[in-house]
Amino acid sequence: MNNTNISDKDILIDVLTSIKSLANLYHNFSIEASNDLVFDISSDLREEIFDEQRDCFNLLYNKGWYEIKEQSPSELSKQVAMFNKSKTELDSYSIDNNY
Repeated sequence: MNNTNISDKDILIDVLTSIKSLANLYHNFSIEASNDLVFDISSDLREEIFDEQRDCFNLLYNKGWYEIKEQSPSELSKQVAMFNKSKTELDSYSIDNNY
């Protein structure tokens, strides 16, 4: 029998990854809800799982187990410019356009 030691960090990272996947599923489920009751229930569940995801992330981050890479001002400016370009392109479309 293999005696593998799994650390608390490994477990929490796995939990966070699983919660992220579950959050995505709840998000899609609420978008595609067939009626208002199903939408309300799925939205409540989605918000709960988002809260759980945030709690798990904060725990990992506070223990120093989830590293966030600092970006340079030039890289941030580049990302903002890309976002603004995409936003401008999207804003140019109108609901009145025939797709």
